[in-house]
Amino acid sequence: MNNTLRREEPLASFDEQASRKKTDGLGSARRVSEPDRPSVFQYKAYFASALTNNTAEQYAQLKDIRRIADEVCSESHIELYVPMDHTHPQIHADIHPTEVYTKDRRSVSEADLLILVATQPSFGAGQELEIARCALIPIIAMVPRGQRLSRMVHGSPTFKMIIEFDGMDDLRRQLDRQVKLLYPWFDEARKARALLNREGFGPRLREARGRLSLSVEAVAGRAGITPEEMRVLEEEQVQYSNPSIILMVKLAQALEVPIGHLLNDDPAAPYIRHAISALGPVDGYVAGARKRSRVPEKDLKIIETRLLEDIRRTYGG
Repeated sequence: MNNTLRREEPLASFDEQASRKKTDGLGSARRVSEPDRPSVFQYKAYFASALTNNTAEQYAQLKDIRRIADEVCSESHIELYVPMDHTHPQIHADIHPTEVYTKDRRSVSEADLLILVATQPSFGAGQELEIARCALIPIIAMVPRGQRLSRMVHGSPTFKMIIEFDGMDDLRRQLDRQVKLLYPWFDEARKARALLNREGFGPRLREARGRLSLSVEAVAGRAGITPEEMRVLEEEQVQYSNPSIILMVKLAQALEVPIGHLLNDDPAAPYIRHAISALGPVDGYVAGARKRSRVPEKDLKIIETRLLEDIRRTYGG
């Protein structure tokens, strides 16, 4: 079967095509024939590429690569998210930058795979590459054979596969093979993300902030972040917010709790369970915890707070 992709009509300049407010040729390229497109997608992939200042030639190459990626992903039951269909800097110029960042970051974070088009030395997708690296999302980088690949891509310590291809037929063969090799990785990564999301990082931040009667702005100021970022940390699942270790240390300091408390690795938890099960009278909970549990002094405040919360829930006090 000849997979060479033919251009059915002359390409207008990039600016002319971007000026159309409806989905352009890249959008129509995504439509695979109905029999080939699965009704249910099992995984997700993010298609990262340069979107700004492409020449007509670069745009045509991108269009072909996008079609190949869409066909391979569809055949493998992978839903391909293409940001140019949603947040293109010219087609969707009316979308606020904050919304663009939030939407694209979320789409990268929930993907099982990042497909990186590195057809230009400065490929215009460094932000997505770093988000994927921090989220342990595997990356397939595609570069024409003989063309230099950014040293930032080569030097990134993330798990990545680099495809050097000779034409679209060769790209399709290699991409299909690499995607299938990554299937076991997808399942394991999803299990890890599901576990992280269950731990409730955001609610724990709100709980700790409420205990100190501090506003979002106050904690953000203590931690050296913006109130907007603090709200994201509290409201989004940790899969999407994915705070760094440095940021978690700053948050723990600002909220006056051990960092383990934010990660649901609370040293007080087993003592709380013991106290609740072993102690009888309500008025003996806190005193009994102090006397019997041998908890380090720095954790007593957490224990008392958690015990009182359990008492209120249990007895409606």
